[in-house]
Amino acid sequence: MDKTFISVTTDPAQAAYFAREGTVYSGYVPRSTLLEQTLKGAGESEYLLTHGTDLLKPIKPK
Repeated sequence: MDKTFISVTTDPAQAAYFAREGTVYSGYVPRSTLLEQTLKGAGESEYLLTHGTDLLKPIKPK
């Protein structure tokens, strides 16, 4: 895994916005693998997924 953290959101509309023309991934991951984003201004229901995962699958953005 190249990255230690992957940015994820619980808001599908935000995921589609940030993906632009790219792929949105969806899945259920254990809450214990998520860290809440604490940066000021991070208001998009963002979490950091630690150490990557194979639980996210590609879906089509709306």
